[in-house]
Amino acid sequence: MRLGIRLPPAPFLGVLLRRAVVLWLLGRLMVACFVLVYEGAESLVNDAVCLGAPASLALSGLVAALTLLDVLRRREDILLGNLGVSRTGIVLLASLPPLAFEALTCLAPV
Repeated sequence: MRLGIRLPPAPFLGVLLRRAVVLWLLGRLMVACFVLVYEGAESLVNDAVCLGAPASLALSGLVAALTLLDVLRRREDILLGNLGVSRTGIVLLASLPPLAFEALTCLAPV
């Protein structure tokens, strides 16, 4: 029984994962800047490292959506579709790095 989600070939898989990592890093930097401006430097470490479950899931979803929008903007969805990768597969792949990094940041000692 197949789920219908196929992985893209290695070069395209690396590009999708790198885009998701860069977008996650930019999102975390924006969150850190907002915490620094509104809360001050003393709460930067406590509030910006572990966002909490709802904010982490929202950031991961935002990164996946932005990665899909970038794929659509570059018209790579047609190429990936010819290779058997659906848009659902792209979103699932793009959500893996942010979820993993969010789990790592919440497990980091403060």
